[in-house]
Amino acid sequence: MEHFFDWFWRCGEPGRPWLILGKGPSFALRERYDLSRFHLLSLNHAVREQAVLLAHMIDLDVIDACGDALPGQAGYLVLPWYPHVRNAPGARSLEELVPGHPVLRRMAGQGRLLWYDLSTAPRRFGPGPVVRATYFSAEAAVNLLGLAGVRQVRSLGVDGGAGYSADFEDLARRTLLANGQPGFDLQFQGIARTIQRTGLDFAPLDQPAPMIVCVRSSPATSLAERVLEYSVRKHASISVRMHAIRSPADPSGIPTEEADEWHVPPGTERRAIVIPAEALVFGDLRQVWLTPRLRPEVAAPRDPEGSRVVTDAPPIALVTGSGADWLGTVSRISLGGSLARPGFPGGLPVAALPSAWGRRDWFVEGDTALLLYAAPETRPWVSRAHPLAHLWVAALIEAVQEGAIGLGSIQEAVRRGHVRPSLLEQVDRGTPEDLFLSRSARRRDAEFRLREGLVPAQAGMLPHPMLALRALARHARRRLGAYRRRGTTIPE
Repeated sequence: MEHFFDWFWRCGEPGRPWLILGKGPSFALRERYDLSRFHLLSLNHAVREQAVLLAHMIDLDVIDACGDALPGQAGYLVLPWYPHVRNAPGARSLEELVPGHPVLRRMAGQGRLLWYDLSTAPRRFGPGPVVRATYFSAEAAVNLLGLAGVRQVRSLGVDGGAGYSADFEDLARRTLLANGQPGFDLQFQGIARTIQRTGLDFAPLDQPAPMIVCVRSSPATSLAERVLEYSVRKHASISVRMHAIRSPADPSGIPTEEADEWHVPPGTERRAIVIPAEALVFGDLRQVWLTPRLRPEVAAPRDPEGSRVVTDAPPIALVTGSGADWLGTVSRISLGGSLARPGFPGGLPVAALPSAWGRRDWFVEGDTALLLYAAPETRPWVSRAHPLAHLWVAALIEAVQEGAIGLGSIQEAVRRGHVRPSLLEQVDRGTPEDLFLSRSARRRDAEFRLREGLVPAQAGMLPHPMLALRALARHARRRLGAYRRRGTTIPE
């Protein structure tokens, strides 16, 4: 038996892309592609249908089910040092299991058994790193490759929803969502975490990648753009390229069809997601990016009542098309254009995105994918008056703690008069609640005026009693959550 990372760093090719094959519906598309340019890694039973370099399995029951095919279809078998049994962490290590298990014994005897430490294990065995997974094995596989230093990973069969490819119909009653989860969409949370922390380039092989996200840019919103980018990347389970749009004649940051970073399958139209800098994202942009192609060239969210599509400066838009018309539409929408204005003769045909992507100054946990701070005078970086300011400040603090935003950029934004002075104290103290601000910080905010001439809404020296109680409750929940995470995290 060999530690996976020792094997990879001895034999692997970090520069060569990998393809992960799962049991989802897109597994059936693999014959459309030249798989020889990838190293192949299968998840669970996928190895029985496709020869691979690595067969990744977490559960011993899967090894038993694939025992006949596994030695001939996989170059190596890789699994946790403490494999799961019936979808639950097992108590017996590979050292204990190999002697009495024919398939494991055979693979180990041939030098084809690799192992790693999984975050669900009862204890850590090897030198690390620890591979994280919460719901499904795809999370562990992506994290495994990302930690090994692989730069690009594509997938087929790693789909959302709740179904298998027809190749695995015989398993539907036995293994489909046997871990009790409602669907496979949950796996994208762990994949997004790996992309964010390792910089891995990950996407489905059958979709254009990376996701192109365009944001209206100006010196006054530079900090808001950085916080928006952090929120996008935190939740995105497909790699993202952010592009700033500064004027109607400034689409230069968007890659052309010939650019190496724009990988569009033949016959697929180009697309871009447009988001205002004043937004904060809480959902996975995969849901927008993979919206089925319809005749309309723009998709925008429905209003909260779901009765119509928002066409007046939509909080988010997916723009599809090609050529100069496509670039022009992306640029105009980025700059806040309405889909019904004269710049769009007759109005653009618009498809509907879920209303969760169009929340203006409104947030409900689990029902808000994007929050737009609509009123300029109450936006959280210029005023403490917005009732949802704590959400934006929490994202800023987290981005600073994760190293995505430097303290110097906040200081520079304050010096230039683009953001309120009290932000520095909130970041320094690590609390998004303005309840704990000093009197001197509140006085500096009261004297603050934007360089653009806008007068920020004043929050007052003393918060409303009900708002103060809510802030204290949120603060207590954060402290309790941080304490619990410290007690359960496996050291890496």
